[in-house]
Amino acid sequence: MTSGHPAQAVEQAEAALLYDQKLPAPMRAALRVQHAHSLATTGEHRAALRLLDAAHRWAADRHPGKPEGEHGSYCTSGYIEVHRGTCLRLAQRPQEAIGVIDEALPTIPRRHRQDFASALLNKAMAHAAANQPEQAATTAHHALPIARRAGSRRLLHQLAHLGTAVNVHQQLPEVRAFLDDLKKDT
Repeated sequence: MTSGHPAQAVEQAEAALLYDQKLPAPMRAALRVQHAHSLATTGEHRAALRLLDAAHRWAADRHPGKPEGEHGSYCTSGYIEVHRGTCLRLAQRPQEAIGVIDEALPTIPRRHRQDFASALLNKAMAHAAANQPEQAATTAHHALPIARRAGSRRLLHQLAHLGTAVNVHQQLPEVRAFLDDLKKDT
């Protein structure tokens, strides 16, 4: 997905699902999340949302007693819902995406700071898609230090891309503050 080849990501996710029965429950959920995201990127929005519904069956928080660090332990119900927000944004439904992500954010464990920053980024992108540049910038500005602390170049790159998108609104104080802080990474 990150290399810009969503059709290949769909194929790879479908190939991985052939071995689904042999995987721990959280990995089964994680595979469905990745498959859903790749389908949404290719325009298969309904199929993506159905996969996310199915992923909840195997979410890590539905299987208590598993040690942190097990493959897929990050794939909680909240993580799945953040990806639902991403899929809704990709389906041109940014207001719904914002609501779903807002509900999911408090459920992301603090130790998963990169996932939290990614969720904030997706919410900021939904605000931008909804033509809400102030909220997009404020949300992205909140994600920026978390992404820095996590050392995520991918998130920083995506935040910079969002900065380019909201740059036309740099007269707004929230946008200007985000862009000024973002310059520290370039």
